[in-house]
Amino acid sequence: IGFGYDRIKRDDEALDFRLSLRVRQGELAPSARARYRREFLRTDVSQWRFTETFFWRRFEGWGETTAIDYEQKIGEPYFFRWFNDGTWSQDTLGLSWRSGVSLYRDFGAGRAGLAEFRLEGQTDGDVGVSNYGPRFAYRQTLGRKWLLGEVYSGYDWPKTLESETRRSQFYAGVTLE
Repeated sequence: IGFGYDRIKRDDEALDFRLSLRVRQGELAPSARARYRREFLRTDVSQWRFTETFFWRRFEGWGETTAIDYEQKIGEPYFFRWFNDGTWSQDTLGLSWRSGVSLYRDFGAGRAGLAEFRLEGQTDGDVGVSNYGPRFAYRQTLGRKWLLGEVYSGYDWPKTLESETRRSQFYAGVTLE
């Protein structure tokens, strides 16, 4: 459950605030977030986006995430995205980072598909790349423009200790947003 407030919402920048309450491991997990986004070097087919997020989460403490993304239209129904972010919090070892590429396809009528490949790690972790793998998703509006449903699945290869053997795992889920 959450409450959000958009302070600034323009074509090329946004500032928003959010308070939320989730259940995590059977306990209430409140959180707060302030996020600033700025798009730059925009053309008719591409753009860069910078995002700075400050947060507090019950199980993670205070933290900050910096992200930079590049987006490019590829033909009419396709859209490419290269994403990169780094997060520091009171709970992380060094900097948690993530990088990857996504290919989106617009099916029209509020429906879209996604194929993605990502890498994840921590600068002070035992292994450089702690996880990698593909993810696939289908997303559509559910009656209203602001209500979205998503089904997804993926396959990844996590590893937390250098002495471990990297094993693969399948995952799937449903999201209502």
